[in-house]
Amino acid sequence: MFPVFHENLFLSQRLKAAPGAHVLDIGFGSGIFSIKAALKGACRVYGTDINPKAQEYAIRNSIINGVEDKVHFYVGDTYEPLRDQSVPRFDLICTNPPFLPIPEGIPYYLHSNGGPHGTTVISKILRGVRDNILPQGCFQMVTMSLGDAGSETLVGKLLQDTFVGQSVAISVTQLKDPLPLSAYISNLRDRVIAGNFLDEHAFDQKMQPWETDCTTQGMTHLHYLFVEMHFGRSSSYRFDRDDSGVEDVRQTIRDDYGFPGGIQWDD
Repeated sequence: MFPVFHENLFLSQRLKAAPGAHVLDIGFGSGIFSIKAALKGACRVYGTDINPKAQEYAIRNSIINGVEDKVHFYVGDTYEPLRDQSVPRFDLICTNPPFLPIPEGIPYYLHSNGGPHGTTVISKILRGVRDNILPQGCFQMVTMSLGDAGSETLVGKLLQDTFVGQSVAISVTQLKDPLPLSAYISNLRDRVIAGNFLDEHAFDQKMQPWETDCTTQGMTHLHYLFVEMHFGRSSSYRFDRDDSGVEDVRQTIRDDYGFPGGIQWDD
């Protein structure tokens, strides 16, 4: 488990959870999206997460906020826990999935490990959206994605390929300047070594071929993205830049929300 980060608060403030809505929160973590949706008037909120400890914290947070009768947290992978629950399709599906690109052979935290290209969990979530969302439903996700120095990203391509020919308006917003791959690798090295996952030599041995492969494919940066899809609309894909990004919420987090197991909304 981990504290509430700025991307969690960023998405929670933008949830399209209307009164009476049915909401699915994939990878609920501390339960922040589920709780916010319930407080906004959603009548039924389901959350899934593969970490049993997350369920304990999320239930506690739902009780703190008085919405334990509206939210239901299940342990399991993406949509799997709902197969035997006879739940209806959802007005809103939201997620902040594991998105960091972690090369094979480098151990890393489960809540952040998105696989070699950062899209392992994202791909699984996107493939299941159509079968679990209402015809006029909304999908929201905050994530990171490998890409070039401009606007081409793996997540953007994945979205277009997954929903080609479907009636869905896709909006992808870049929230910060793209992070150079070299800077990401340096930061990852520090975290891996600090976590005693690998020593420097072992890390560099496993990272070098991955970095070469990425740059050969033109994936030289990491993009911080907010994705929103509206189904039942004319098919479209739009990429924008939001210069305010997540900076407007970054400063409020540590003092106000601290750590899982003690999150309480006051709005």
